[in-house]
Amino acid sequence: MQTKIYKESELPMNQFQELGLVKDNQISLSQENINALLSGGRTEILRLKNLNLDGEQIEEIDVKISVSRNEAGELELKQHPVYKQAIRPQALTLEARELELGIRENLVKMVKGEDGKDREILFEFDKETREFIATDISRINVPDLVNNQELTAAQKDAYRKGKEVSLDDGTTFRFAAAEKESIRANRIALIASIILDGGISYLVYHSLKNLSGGKNQNVESERLSEGYSTALQDFHDQLENGKAQKITGDNNEINQQKEETRSRGVSR
Repeated sequence: MQTKIYKESELPMNQFQELGLVKDNQISLSQENINALLSGGRTEILRLKNLNLDGEQIEEIDVKISVSRNEAGELELKQHPVYKQAIRPQALTLEARELELGIRENLVKMVKGEDGKDREILFEFDKETREFIATDISRINVPDLVNNQELTAAQKDAYRKGKEVSLDDGTTFRFAAAEKESIRANRIALIASIILDGGISYLVYHSLKNLSGGKNQNVESERLSEGYSTALQDFHDQLENGKAQKITGDNNEINQQKEETRSRGVSR
């Protein structure tokens, strides 16, 4: 789930410029990719051209990028190129092969950190970059509601551990660090909400990949569920009443989603 942990003003403009990702003094990425960075996630695959990195001329390279804080507390750009061969984490043995082959979508394992403390780590394999991703589950942001249904403690724990969570409206979703939205679902769209002291934060997702990482292409996945439609209406009501404290996504996109809900109908 995308909850912004960095400010856009903190993004290292000079490093984006080195990658040819600045135009007219603005980072030339889609808002979805910028949101992914600000949430501590990764962008989609980007094709970079005519780069000069450390004195080496690179005509073309496909990468995902992310940002993280360095020892000085500043944001630093990280590149995740498409590897010819995956480098397996030391913490994984036979499980690594299962992740690579897609036999398992993810797994949680207790790993000792640099501070000597044991932490539960969620391991995934990014098929696009052929890279293993390790996420401390204590740092995964979990929604309070999805499609207007409040998640139970058990569902929140399952989401944090990368397990599938099913709702009454037929929607099933799970956390996925490899995606720019950090989530996959059996429907192309869903709305997640976080309850805050001053109101509710709504996160509107669309064009989501299916639970296995492919495109949602069947008719059922394209139908907007009843829970989604109710959550979207609540979002607009809260916004009009000034109770929607934080909005993720472009207002034009959200209004378009509302119109699509009316025209396409809903399903359970």
